[in-house]
Amino acid sequence: MRLRWLLNGVLATFVIVAVFFSVAAVIRLFDLAPLFSLPPFVTADGSPMTMWIAILVSLFSLWLNVIPHELGHALAGAARGMQLRIFSVGPLRIERDIKDTWRMRWGGNVRGIAGAAMIIPDPGKPPPTRIDYSIFILGGPSANLWTAALCFFVLVGFDLPGTAHAIVFGFGVAALVLGLFNLLPFQNKGWRTDGRVFFELFRHPGRIAAHARMTQLTQQYQSGIRPRDWPAELIPDLEAGEPSVQAFRANSLRLAFAADRNDIVMWREGIQWLVDHYWQTPAMMRQASAGTIAGFAAVVLRDIDLVKAWRPLCRGGLLNLSAYLHWLDAEAAALSGDADAMRHHIAWARTALATVFSEIEATLLSERIDALEKRGAGDASISSSPLPPSPVD
Repeated sequence: MRLRWLLNGVLATFVIVAVFFSVAAVIRLFDLAPLFSLPPFVTADGSPMTMWIAILVSLFSLWLNVIPHELGHALAGAARGMQLRIFSVGPLRIERDIKDTWRMRWGGNVRGIAGAAMIIPDPGKPPPTRIDYSIFILGGPSANLWTAALCFFVLVGFDLPGTAHAIVFGFGVAALVLGLFNLLPFQNKGWRTDGRVFFELFRHPGRIAAHARMTQLTQQYQSGIRPRDWPAELIPDLEAGEPSVQAFRANSLRLAFAADRNDIVMWREGIQWLVDHYWQTPAMMRQASAGTIAGFAAVVLRDIDLVKAWRPLCRGGLLNLSAYLHWLDAEAAALSGDADAMRHHIAWARTALATVFSEIEATLLSERIDALEKRGAGDASISSSPLPPSPVD
């Protein structure tokens, strides 16, 4: 995993530097330096220091450009009558609960995604149309392109010192890269660009209604409503045929509903679907699928061999599964009769609850941990001795 992230970082750096020099080359080719009043790094006798300032700003401002990107999604969705429920940049999240109260939370970020904006249809208005969703999807990249245009406008209209020019130019290049990249119809291991979502929207327009219902369920999940209290009419059906990203999302919601209601039939049906389609699952979602299957084997089947078989497949993925995996290891220890190991894993699971994606998910997992502790240790308390090194990878 560390090598993969390193290679991804090197690739991202290469792309940024390549785009940076491409923009500089275009400026030189068309003799646009006087127009932009750009610093010397775009000319043959440029200053290396100023050039490296611009390159470094381009690299490190990519994360900052996530803020206007997500704001663009939020404003575009609001303009089409939809409601903003979650706005996040990295681990910092601003959430709107079921009482329409805004709160700030740290944690539960998604690996490989720098930010997110969750918009849901307004229940009191007609369902969003394909045009509504299109404007919402394109709002993020458009905000980045407008940011880049604003940076270049500043370069044209203001006589800034060389270093300031380099900073504005670098920030504008990063915004341009983020905007253009998100317009590409690209998908990798379950992660999709806005361009890919836009492409699928027009390729499968019949999924808009199903997407709207699932978004409403996700909003209820994020607002703190337990899955067992979700409206049954919103629970999606399992899709037949070749599974899509939306199909995996639909099954995840069905499984949450079934598990919280302890509906063994629906729960088993969803688990069987995951098993049957495991190798068609996007690579970055397989870890969560394996964890869900292992959890069913531990809680319902009480099968230690199945738990051990699926546990190695739970590493990595889009979400931070540390707390869930510690609980899973505690369940395995309890099934093996190792009370000390069970207590150690329970202690680590509790410390990792802050990393869980949503508060209601953390609450449900905490209930699982409490039930395991009660079942496996009776009235014994968690060991007060120092915790051993975390075994979760």
